[in-house]
Amino acid sequence: MLVIVESFSKCKMIEGFLGSEYKCIATNGHFRTITDLNSIDFEKMKIKYSIIEKQQKNLQKMKKEISKANCVFLATDNDREGEAIAWHICDLFKLSLDTPRIVFNEITEACILDSIHRPRSINMEVVKMQQNRQVLDILIGYKVSPLLWKHVSRNAEKSLSAGRCQTPALRIIYDHHLLKKPCSNEYIIKGYFTANNILFKTTVKEDVVPLINSTEKFLFTKEVSVNHISPPTPFTTSTILQSFSSVKEIMKACCNLYEKGYITYPRTSSTFYSKTFIESAKKYILINYGENYISTNIPEQIASEAHEAIRVTDINVPRIFGDVPPKEAQIYERIWQNSLQSCMSAARTQTIECCLTRNNLVLKCREEDIVFQGWKKKDNRVSQFHYLNNISENMLLTSKKLTAQFSPNSKNHYSEGSLVKKLEELGIGKPSTFANLVNIIQDRKYVIKTNIKGESVEKMYYEMNDVLTSEMKTYMVEEENKLQITHTGIMVIQFLTKYFSNLFDYEYTHYIEENLRDINFKKYNSEIDQYISLVDTKKEEIIIDNENKLIIGKNGSVIIRENEYSQFIKVKQDIDLLKLQNGEYKIEEITDLTDLHYKGVYMDDPIYIKNGRYGIYTNWKGQNISLYYFKKVSIEKITLENIIWAIKQNAKKFNFDLL
Repeated sequence: MLVIVESFSKCKMIEGFLGSEYKCIATNGHFRTITDLNSIDFEKMKIKYSIIEKQQKNLQKMKKEISKANCVFLATDNDREGEAIAWHICDLFKLSLDTPRIVFNEITEACILDSIHRPRSINMEVVKMQQNRQVLDILIGYKVSPLLWKHVSRNAEKSLSAGRCQTPALRIIYDHHLLKKPCSNEYIIKGYFTANNILFKTTVKEDVVPLINSTEKFLFTKEVSVNHISPPTPFTTSTILQSFSSVKEIMKACCNLYEKGYITYPRTSSTFYSKTFIESAKKYILINYGENYISTNIPEQIASEAHEAIRVTDINVPRIFGDVPPKEAQIYERIWQNSLQSCMSAARTQTIECCLTRNNLVLKCREEDIVFQGWKKKDNRVSQFHYLNNISENMLLTSKKLTAQFSPNSKNHYSEGSLVKKLEELGIGKPSTFANLVNIIQDRKYVIKTNIKGESVEKMYYEMNDVLTSEMKTYMVEEENKLQITHTGIMVIQFLTKYFSNLFDYEYTHYIEENLRDINFKKYNSEIDQYISLVDTKKEEIIIDNENKLIIGKNGSVIIRENEYSQFIKVKQDIDLLKLQNGEYKIEEITDLTDLHYKGVYMDDPIYIKNGRYGIYTNWKGQNISLYYFKKVSIEKITLENIIWAIKQNAKKFNFDLL
């Protein structure tokens, strides 16, 4: 008997579970594709598929194994793409659509054996959705993307692309980039009180000097409440991607852990667990913590749920060693912790809210004491709860020190994780595509992940001990590992929203995603053609002045200076393209001369020394002129006169008119 999966890495383990009567082979992912638009019959709504060339050899092996098998089990992944691959196997190798289709959410012996005994048929509704999705993506790829090569970028064919979900993902970053927050005028006032030096603080927008410039005592008040802290929700694809800094790294690690049998299928939006796992988790908690620590409300998978939440396959294994890299082992521990804690009871805490009041200034402090640990069993933080609760109500306290420090606001750019969260909120993409969407807008250089520095602001810092002192300080917020849109990204999304705004609208994208089964791709094709007919034939560019304009080249934005000859000048990457479009920059403010050494002007053309593979040279009137004569002279010491001499030496060669 033959079992067909997608990944070769699963085969050995599955064969071990099923025994010698079974053989497991892999498709190595998709093996057929839609070559181009000519492969789609829009009138008959038919698709002609072609074999992916690199899959030819593997398909020959598959054909041989299928012909020998007395029974074939289609065990491709339990998602839309996996269902389509199962159909392609039947279609290419002339198997019945009733060929047993088995699915499993974890690669364990119990789960594999259970799936073998409970096969189903291919779900053709899901296959139809995948086919429609593929056609829509092909339409945008073949009809809209080339417009970017023609109208937005020069010499960047195939380096730019539009995408049904990719473009809305970029649009999220762009729309956030447009938000201009006014500079904050907030100050954080901090005070240190009692023998334990406990911090009380508040945020104010008014003049802070009158608030802190006093030696009067503060009136102490308190309020105690009891709270229940619910356990964490089981991991979905979205929430686990939000828990780490790199979605590409975490998704790859989760897939590897799944294929090795350590965790369940990592592409899921489910927050439910199987009954079998819940029973094993309850047993583990009972033995290790006690009955009171077992949740009475663990989310159990219902029959209609195709997937479970992401969890470990064996709750009795808190750590793994040996056959996985250290990073994957750390991720496994995080998943194990979530799997356990989400099955534990809520924690109960006492919370004390304390206020210190003096005139118009109210400083606050909040501490909690864990009454019952529940899922927080290993939380051993030290709390000041009991110390504060023993302070008498309305007691007068003296501050040891008061400070008032400016609180600069941060634009809070998207991280990879928060972008995934936003995509999920808007209904753009699926768990299987979230990581890819975040990666592709970076691969296309539309967005970069970087540390982003905010604008520096000079504000006074105040400190009150016995007397008030102050000093001027510079404040600047730096956001780490955030997504920043590039000049290329801005030009691309502006072009696409200018001519295809409805096509890449958030709500429309969500509607398409939810109704893929019923999409008429003939109608969708006509809709795209209508948008294309309205596209202006001009190149997208930003006019800076009479001679200079910014365009998108193969490697990003560049200034082209067009007078008698064309010159290309590097652009500073930290300039605000929106300000440039509004005419708020001069050419000298945006030109990046880090790889050019400016020496002056000769016959109305600026002279720069450049470094090339054959040594130093200058470009004048569109010609590269070697400065070989000065190779032993430092660039700083080469003068404009030296370069003019070199130009004159080459006047005949390049037919320069120096009169």
